[in-house]
Amino acid sequence: MNPISTTALFVATALAEIVGCYRPWLWLKDRAPVWVLRPATLSLAGMAIIMLAPRT
Repeated sequence: MNPISTTALFVATALAEIVGCYRPWLWLKDRAPVWVLRPATLSLAGMAIIMLAPRT
């Protein structure tokens, strides 16, 4: 993989992790409604897909 695509995947994974962990934290602290858990779950699933996808 070239450095540009590696950097792009790293940034996408980092953003997905931040969104996926911050939103449930907001919900746990009673600062956000329960519906924020769905995008957080999708974000963490996307992060896992990016991390586990085969690379050539």
